[in-house]
Amino acid sequence: MEFCGNCGAQIQQGMGTCPTCGMSIPAQATPVAQPVAPAATDEARDAEENKLMGILGYLLFFVPLLTGDAKKSPFVKFHTNQGLLVWILSVGYMIISSILRAILGVIFPLHWTSNFIYTRGPVYGILSFVLWLGSVAILAFAVLGILNVLKGAKKPLPVIGGIQIIK
Repeated sequence: MEFCGNCGAQIQQGMGTCPTCGMSIPAQATPVAQPVAPAATDEARDAEENKLMGILGYLLFFVPLLTGDAKKSPFVKFHTNQGLLVWILSVGYMIISSILRAILGVIFPLHWTSNFIYTRGPVYGILSFVLWLGSVAILAFAVLGILNVLKGAKKPLPVIGGIQIIK
């Protein structure tokens, strides 16, 4: 099979001109290399094969550690480390927010309203909402990490992603 040296169109043996571009073809046509799909890199293959364990790194970070997949795969190790960071952040935030809620409960005690409803007032409600936003932010970290796994990317999470615990 021969190809036109100018436009790459396939030509039949012995034709004097290219049927596509009209360029004259010498006695021996110049073969044009066919595009070859790039081979998958080891990193991309590792990411594709280990997406489930990468997701488990965010949901149950200890599973990849117990199965040994975090040692076998750099992709799983990275995302297990990120999942552990999210878990540590969530436990620390839970402790701090519980203490803050207890303090707010003392500052803003329950009292009866005219409708016979217990309430702590609007300031307590606003501060509780702010604490709830912190929980939503931690959930967003976990979702962002899982989306990175699904993309096959080893992108660190904002703010906490640069810390490496699992070596």
